Amino acid sequence: MKRYTILIACAVACAVVACSDAVAPHGTPPDLNGMWSEDFGTAFVPGNSFALGLHVSVDVVTGQGSYAGEAGPYGLLDISGSAHGDSVHLRIVYMPNAIFPQLKPDTARFDGVLTTRDRIDGTLIRGVLAPRPFSLIRLRNDPV
Repeated sequence: MKRYTILIACAVACAVVACSDAVAPHGTPPDLNGMWSEDFGTAFVPGNSFALGLHVSVDVVTGQGSYAGEAGPYGLLDISGSAHGDSVHLRIVYMPNAIFPQLKPDTARFDGVLTTRDRIDGTLIRGVLAPRPFSLIRLRNDPV
């Protein structure tokens, strides 16, 4: 009976360790600090860009960036939000350049997860557009 109890205790301990690794965050709020870009993958069109710098202090995220469309408007980004564990929630305000007076600032929401220290995968909701998958990758020359 004693061996059986020891075997069960060992099995439970192994399961706890295995599960804790499986659910452990792949990144933490401080890992967000740095420069990030949209991961266009193979769908990259020259002239498109979406880049931002993020800073985290006590789970509060702030940042600034820029965006451009291949043949469309471009402008600045203002970022605010929160991060807890590996979850990231950002409010992204698109502020078109003044040469596009017909365009007004608009806001998007990004909810994502740090899947690695250098990648955030999530969903972007912008205006009346349908939610879409959206990923950010750390810029390679970022000195973090």
